[in-house]
Amino acid sequence: MALFYQQRGLNTLYYPVVWKMKPKVSVMISGNASGQVYCLNGRNGVAIFSNELKESLGATWDELLGREEIDFIAYRNAANVYEIESAKGRASIIQKNGGLSYEPKTGDPFGLGRIANPLDRQQSLEATFHSDYPDALVQIDQLFSCSRSGDLVVVAKNGYDLRKSYEWPEHHASHGSLHREHIIVPLIYNQTGWHPRPARTVDLFDTILKWAGKSIEGDSDGQPLC
Repeated sequence: MALFYQQRGLNTLYYPVVWKMKPKVSVMISGNASGQVYCLNGRNGVAIFSNELKESLGATWDELLGREEIDFIAYRNAANVYEIESAKGRASIIQKNGGLSYEPKTGDPFGLGRIANPLDRQQSLEATFHSDYPDALVQIDQLFSCSRSGDLVVVAKNGYDLRKSYEWPEHHASHGSLHREHIIVPLIYNQTGWHPRPARTVDLFDTILKWAGKSIEGDSDGQPLC
C-alpha cells in the first residue's frame, strides 16, 4: 500500500524508510491485512476529517477504493462519527448517548442493516457476532478513539495483504482485518458455569482470575464469563 501512494506522487514514509524530506503521507501496516494512513500536513498529529482528508489524498481516494484488493476503508467524519466505505456503499458509525449506532447511507458495507438505537459494548458485540464483521462497531470506535490512530484505515479483502516489500519473513497468510476469519477465536475449557454469551479475548483475564479465586484489582476492559 505504501508503494501505491509513492508511485502516485505522494512522498510516503513507510517501514523501514522512516525519514524523508517533506513527506506527504505515512503508511503503517497493522497485521498485513490492514494499514493506517497518516496525512502529514504540518498538523502535529491533529486528526483530520473527511473533506480535508479526501482533499489531501486527491485522486488516490477513488482509485484505492475501487481496487480489487480493498475490502473497505474507514475514517472520521466528525469527532464522534466514523465513515465506512466499500464497493457496497457507505455507512456511518455514530457514537452517542454512551453507545454506538450504525446507519447505512449509500449502502451497507458491514451487512448489519440499520442499528438506530445506540448499543453498549456488550450489546454491540451480540448484535454483530454472527455477521461477517464481529464486533466491528466497537473495534472501529476504539481504533479512532486512540490518539495514535491514522487518519484513514484501509482493510484488505480475504486472500490479499497490503505489504509487498520488506516483509521478512514473507507471510503466506493474512491477519489483522475485521473479517470474522481474522476475529473469531475458539475457546476450549474444562470449567463449569461458563456464560454462553459472545465474549472478547479481554474477558479471559478476568475469567481466569475469578476461576483461580483471585480478586480483580483496578480497571479492566473485560468481564468475567463465570
